[in-house]
Formats: sequence, C-alpha cells, structure tokens
Amino acid sequence: MKKSKDGYYRASLMYEGKQYRVTGKTPDEALEKKAELKIRLQRGERELAINGNMTVEQWSKVWLETYLKPKVREAGADKSGGTMTQKSYDMYRQKLDGYILPAIGRVRMKDITDVHLQRVLNGMNGKSKSSAGKVRMVIRAMFRQATISRIIPYDPSLALTLPATTQGKRRSLTDAERALLLKTCTIHRCGLWVKLLLATGIRPGESAPLTVGDFDLERKRLSITKDIESGTYSVSSPKTSAGIRQVPIPDDLIDELKAALAGRAPEALAFPQTDGKTMKSVTCLQNDWRSFSRAMDILGGAKTTWRGRIYTAAQDGYKAAAHGRILTEERDGENGSTLAPDLVLYCLRHTYCTDLQKAGVDLNTARQLMGHAQISTTAEIYTHVNDETIDAAAKKINTYKASKKPPAQPPSQ
Repeated sequence: MKKSKDGYYRASLMYEGKQYRVTGKTPDEALEKKAELKIRLQRGERELAINGNMTVEQWSKVWLETYLKPKVREAGADKSGGTMTQKSYDMYRQKLDGYILPAIGRVRMKDITDVHLQRVLNGMNGKSKSSAGKVRMVIRAMFRQATISRIIPYDPSLALTLPATTQGKRRSLTDAERALLLKTCTIHRCGLWVKLLLATGIRPGESAPLTVGDFDLERKRLSITKDIESGTYSVSSPKTSAGIRQVPIPDDLIDELKAALAGRAPEALAFPQTDGKTMKSVTCLQNDWRSFSRAMDILGGAKTTWRGRIYTAAQDGYKAAAHGRILTEERDGENGSTLAPDLVLYCLRHTYCTDLQKAGVDLNTARQLMGHAQISTTAEIYTHVNDETIDAAAKKINTYKASKKPPAQPPSQ
C-alpha cells in the first residue's frame, strides 16, 4: 500500500457493485477502517448520501472528516501552507458544537438560507468580536465547500454580518504598573524572564525554546528563530517568516543575563522549568505569569487571608502575605486585589511596541523588531494616542509656529 501525496494511505472495497474508499494515517489504520466498513455494509448500513437532503449536522461531520482533518499537521512539523494545528481543528469543532449545530443542526442543507445563518450570528450579540468572527469563519468555510461540492446551489453565507460585539484591547503598562513589575522582578524566580519580555517585546511562546546560544551578549543581540506549537511542547518555526529576526538587548539587562547564563552550554535552555532542563509549555508560561502577577499584586498592597488572619506585604512582609489567598469582592465582601483585571502577560509586548514609538523608532523598523508580517498590525499600536504623545506633538507645533513668527519690530521713535 503506497502513501498518497497528502500523506494518507487509502484502501478500497467493492460491495454489491459499488466501490468504497477509506483513508488512514498508517496502512494498518486504513485496513482497519476497511474491515469496519465491510461489517457495516453487511449489516445493511450504507454510506450517507451526499446531497442537499443531509442535515447541517451530517454535512458538518463529512466536511470535518474530508476537508479539515487531513490538513492537521503533526506537532512540530513544518508550517506548510494550508495546514493547521490540532488546536485550530479543535476550535472548528468547538464553534460547531457550541453555537452552530444547536441552532440549525437538524435543518436540511437545501433548506438553509442566509436568514438561518444570520440568526446564529445574532445570537452572539455581546460576545467578543474574536469569538463571533470565528463562528462566522466556520460557517463561511463549511457552506462555501458545500457550494463547491454542489450540495447546495448557492452559498447563503456570503453576506453575513457580525452583531454588536465587544472588542478586547491590549494595552501598555502604566508607569505605576511598570515600577511595580520591575520591583517584583527583584524577588520572584521568574524576574529575569519577565524583564526580558518587557525589554525585547518577544512573544511568550518565543521565549520558551530560547537557548544560551541565541544570546549574543557582546553584540547585544537576541536571535528569534523558534516558537512552540500552541498546546504542546513541540518546537517549530515562528508563525510567519517575519517572526525570524534579531532584536536588540538593552544595556541595563546585559550584566544580569551574563550572570544568569555564565558557564552554561550553548544548547542549554535559557528559561527551563524548575528542573533546569525541561522546556516550558504554553501552560507553564501561563502558570509562571500567574505566580508572578500574584506576587506583583501582593507587593502592590493586596490583602490575603490565611488561618483567619489578614496579611499585607506592608505589615507582614511579602513571604507572610504570600501564604494565603488574595481576597476577592465576590467571596469576601472586600476586594484585596490591587491589579487591573486587564493586566495580562501580552501587555509586556504591547508596552515594548509603545516604547519604540516613544523612542522615535520608525514604523517599519518597529514592525521588523516585533516580528509582524503586516505593517498594519504595528500601526494599530503606533496610532494609540496618549497624554505624552499629545504633549510631544504640542511642543513640536509650538516650536514650528515660533520659527515662523516674524521678528518683533523695534518701537517707532
């Protein structure tokens, strides 16, 4: 049995004058599916008729199995065009099971109109723009293929519009948050990792596979050539070719990095798990940030409760305050937390981009340092206007106007 160009093995079966085909990732899997199919046929089961009489749910299963599942690449495999991660495939299934099929799963494909599909999207009113956009993407992909496969005569998903949604915004750290974060870096085990993210703007997933050899501390450069596959421990290339880049390491971080990386082999992980050798997964990175932000919260004045007593870092020291859980308004009637709820790990990357703007780095250079494939992505951050930007603009305008003002005439005698 030969492997097809798409990487799958195929087996065929003739039954009552009709040929059936099955696919598998291995020859054994293909043969096993062939045997299972033969048993089903002998029991009187027949392959589902592929036509407009199928329900949306039936077509979704055919569509997933035939057109999407073969595109799922192995973790760590080359990110060739047209493939997707297992996490992306799971997203399609989640949107189908959570939003689309409960609403229209039992309707026949030939009876679906744009009204049905628009109502599905309207049901996401108030949800995040990202979530609603993904549901629309799944609907469009599924019904576009149904049109191509001539299951239905026209595509009812062409003119779908999103309802009113919420737009999550990434933001930069405030001056107070930056000061508190840097203070926390001095006491937390992840302090150097957090400072590197803030100082270089690299993605958290790009920091996990960093090795000592990626740091050129003499030239003050950091090479980014790897990323981790979301949801796995597998190393792969960055999401786009723009992700492969070099970024400058600020002077104030060089000595600390030299001390941390001294005497370690070039292939050793720069920021491994606590065992000193295992690479961090996305979950590990998230847990490290959760631990760090908790320490940041406590240093910022959050109250914790432990064994019936209230602790604060100011009164009891950080270690004592860190024993208990941080009070919450919902559970305790008193909010002990001091951190803004939208302070997330990605704020560090956004802050770096904003720092580039304030430092006068041009937009195209900033795009390259950020590893953005499209300059419009960088521009969305560069166009954020704050008080400092407005004050700087006002200073430039006043200086320009002063240069154009005619010199004062001497008083007439």
